[in-house]
Amino acid sequence: MLAVIDDRLDAPIKLKDVNLNGKILFFDFVDTDGDNDKFQMELTEGNSARLQWIGLPNGMKAQPIAMSRALARESNPSPKTTK
Repeated sequence: MLAVIDDRLDAPIKLKDVNLNGKILFFDFVDTDGDNDKFQMELTEGNSARLQWIGLPNGMKAQPIAMSRALARESNPSPKTTK
């Protein structure tokens, strides 16, 4: 996982306590402020997932982030010929 600081990527963040339970991947890491942040990523359908920040302090909420993986396109598709 990478953090974004200003317009640059920060150093990679080391994930801890990575655990897979069915379609849900749980992980946590220590952020640049020293906080232990916990997340879960749930596969929803096909190439999609939902990333959710969990374990927030009481009274705080975070909306899930919808994610999808773009499938690679064929770099040089064959031209179609008609006769």
